Amino acid sequence: MSQNLTTMTPVEIDTILAGMWEKQAKVEMKISNYRRAEAEAYAMIQKIKAGTKIPGYRTVLHGIELMEQLNLLNENIEAYKGELARLKTQSLPYENEYVRRGGWNRVFLAKSSNGHAHKGQDCSTCHHGEYRTEFAWLVEYSDKPEAEIVADAGERACTTCYPSAPVNVLKRKTKMFTPEEIEAQKAREEREAERVRKAQVAADKSITTPEGGKVFSSDTFSSDVAKTLRAAEIAATDALYELIREQQHSVDPAWAWFYEGGRRSTDKEQEKDAYLAWHLIRSIAFKKGLSFQEVFETHEKKAQAKVRKIDREWAKDLRNPNRSSK
Repeated sequence: MSQNLTTMTPVEIDTILAGMWEKQAKVEMKISNYRRAEAEAYAMIQKIKAGTKIPGYRTVLHGIELMEQLNLLNENIEAYKGELARLKTQSLPYENEYVRRGGWNRVFLAKSSNGHAHKGQDCSTCHHGEYRTEFAWLVEYSDKPEAEIVADAGERACTTCYPSAPVNVLKRKTKMFTPEEIEAQKAREEREAERVRKAQVAADKSITTPEGGKVFSSDTFSSDVAKTLRAAEIAATDALYELIREQQHSVDPAWAWFYEGGRRSTDKEQEKDAYLAWHLIRSIAFKKGLSFQEVFETHEKKAQAKVRKIDREWAKDLRNPNRSSK
């Protein structure tokens, strides 16, 4: 051991000890589990000796298997007992240094729901359940004044361990949390941040009229609703496309084929499509913080490009009596 224990701070000593005690606790748990398995195997052997329904040679085989289990369990227990002794020997100098200095304040936070903060792990208020109370050792509080510990513990301060802690502390928030509680809180915050992020993404994509109403995507203004900015932009381009086609049709009857049934561009139809385009463009402008004219020109260019594309395709369509052979 290279450290000079006499010059180490309580926090440094307890940090090392906490790691050592954690290793010891894991080994002790393994020994306990092996002891339980050993007792179960021994009890089964006693039942076999007392008489069993397992017939003939199966009884013998079963007994041999259980004896082998016992031997293996015993070997494991002895091995872990040796490891535990070694770990305790390693921690002893640090524990002795704690005693040599007359001890110092420590905080062990019970891992039970809203568990209390204790000076040690043997408080009379602990270990009353089926299993011993588990603790999180908050080494950052080692050698802190009791007043500071009590203040930070708040409602979690054990009045048996810290007599100066007020009995009625229900309204005093605690600053002490186990690693598991900290991790759980971090997970909750991450989930909330993700929820907020998704809500923001949805809000960024969503669209309403300047008055906060629904943005409709068809001239029926009844069921087809553009719930996103993208949907509204597509609908705006399509509405202007229809207006351009209707204008072409009104001056060129040759476009009647396009409407599959004859003339459609009545004043009433144009008015409905024009109103739809206006409704969509003003909503997009409001959402994007642009002027009506800026949005109109952008989508008018897109609609004109769509007209040219459709024209090129129709020029080669087999249904077109004036189809181009190129």
